[in-house]
Amino acid sequence: MAEEHMALYRRWRSQRFSEVIGQEHVVKTLQNVVRNKKLLAHAYLFCGPKGTGKTSVARIFAKALNCLEGPSDEPCNRCANCLKITEGNSLDVMEIDAASHTSVEMVREHIIDKVNFAPIEGKFKIYLIDEVHKLSNHSFNALLKTLEEPPSHVIFILATTHPHELLPTILSRCQRFDFRRISQQDIMRRLRMVCQEEGYAIEEGALGIIAQASDGALRDALVVLEQSFSFSEGEVTTAQVASLLGLTEESLLFTFSQLIGEAKVSAVLQLLDKLVRDGKDMLQFVHELIEHYRRLLIVKVSKEAPLILEIAEDGYERLQKNAGIYEPGDILRIIKILSDLMVEMKDATCERVLLEVALIKMSTKRLDPSLSALKQRLDSLEKRIFDEKGELKEKASPPEVKQEVSPAAEAPKEAPPPPEEKKDSHEGHGGGLWEHWPRILQAVKNEKMPLYAVLVDTKPRLAEGDRVIIGVKKGFNFHKEQVETHRALIGSIISKFLHRPISVEAGGIEGEDGQGELFNDDYAEEHRKFVKDVMDVFGGRII
Repeated sequence: MAEEHMALYRRWRSQRFSEVIGQEHVVKTLQNVVRNKKLLAHAYLFCGPKGTGKTSVARIFAKALNCLEGPSDEPCNRCANCLKITEGNSLDVMEIDAASHTSVEMVREHIIDKVNFAPIEGKFKIYLIDEVHKLSNHSFNALLKTLEEPPSHVIFILATTHPHELLPTILSRCQRFDFRRISQQDIMRRLRMVCQEEGYAIEEGALGIIAQASDGALRDALVVLEQSFSFSEGEVTTAQVASLLGLTEESLLFTFSQLIGEAKVSAVLQLLDKLVRDGKDMLQFVHELIEHYRRLLIVKVSKEAPLILEIAEDGYERLQKNAGIYEPGDILRIIKILSDLMVEMKDATCERVLLEVALIKMSTKRLDPSLSALKQRLDSLEKRIFDEKGELKEKASPPEVKQEVSPAAEAPKEAPPPPEEKKDSHEGHGGGLWEHWPRILQAVKNEKMPLYAVLVDTKPRLAEGDRVIIGVKKGFNFHKEQVETHRALIGSIISKFLHRPISVEAGGIEGEDGQGELFNDDYAEEHRKFVKDVMDVFGGRII
């Protein structure tokens, strides 16, 4: 007779407390209970995520209590009672699936009517009710009295993934044990051991993908591992496991984030097109991209990232390098875009279009109209233009006085003395206009940005007494009108630097009214560069 096949997760189900992984807090407490019967309760609640060992621990606990060589903190797994519980044939351990037995009749027939009968083979009669949250309220109410005051030989073990759905009256009568998700490192160690015992070859990267995809459930990891062995004819590779699970290869996620960070929109869209042609599920891809950016964010903001993410040193270094092209704010903005995209895609018929639009927004900040993107663009612009003290990084150099010689002169003549500069008559009280002009422009920018954009194309001409002339190029009528319109504002700002009341008027530049200019074109060019940067970042134009 052929040997009966048993699934991998059933063959490798924990049979002793020492084999349970990731639930040390539960195991230690239950072992203490078995050693000291005075600590034994009449009802236990095992709750936690699927595949974390709730049912397995309940069976081990039952074996430890009814073991013929015990009670012992480790069942022998050799005696008749241990073997029957392992095989599910024990008359004293009743396993009830509440998902398929929800009625009051079931509770009455299987529990209430039989609970008073003494155990037949062991010392305790144990009721293991799995998925107990599936019981109806009427069933809970019928069970309540028995659960509160059962016979001394009866122990209830309730298991559920949804403890919040249980009635408070049920919760109050049980000792609660919360099972945790099993760490990726623990799952990988168990999978590695299973592969060695089963004689299978698998790449380390494939084990990592399985452990990560299982989301802390060892049972799910063993199911995928067995499926991977069936999928592969030889050694199980990382690419094969990723294909089996419908996942994007990790290298592609790094490539996507690299291209997005470098604003290479065309390359991003080409890579997406390849994924679509390969039949990749778009919603799953977005989920993986969110998880990848989560990892980048944690690497960016926490020194404990390797511990939090449960990654090896080489994986951490790779994430660090990938995260280096981003600021934390950039990653937060991208995660927000992707999260909103997931909601939109669930009910959409044009998934690819939505994903392409999102990737373009992620790659090009100025195409993202959100407030967070606007703030990042302003912060980026300030870093490019101003230093830590809030001043322009590159200041204009003082103008050089140039002397021109008439080409018609036949013999060199003595150069005429340079024209006397008209200086501020109150220079001792704050310096001249030309010395304060960069800071005056900065003050105007803080007060009224559009006016600042006008003034960078003008030149201060004269500061004499309480009169200041601002030179405007010929034909720049709009600039002249703006200076005249905002004379009061400009005057009040200049007054703060020259320490006296100032009257402002617009005039022509050199050659228009005979007045010399105080600043050369290099000075204005610095401020034109600032305006150009503003337009580049925000996609604007001068009107």
